[in-house]
Amino acid sequence: MLNSCSISFTSLFCVVLLVFSALMVHRADAQEMCHSLIPGNGNCEASRCQMQCSSLNQGTGACTQTFTDRFHCICNWECS
Repeated sequence: MLNSCSISFTSLFCVVLLVFSALMVHRADAQEMCHSLIPGNGNCEASRCQMQCSSLNQGTGACTQTFTDRFHCICNWECS
């Protein structure tokens, strides 16, 4: 009797947890993101990359590394 009670309590707990988790998830409208590469000499300064991307297209910038240990600035912004 105790074993079947603990199984049903566990099942009930999982169902309640699942329902609350589903209620807490916010629905987000998917927005398409655009990207562009700022040409450079293989070195990337994070602050300069962010300033360039902000001034070009009101986006954010990040330095990324290529396979040949070169760094490039990639800008990301919401497409209109």
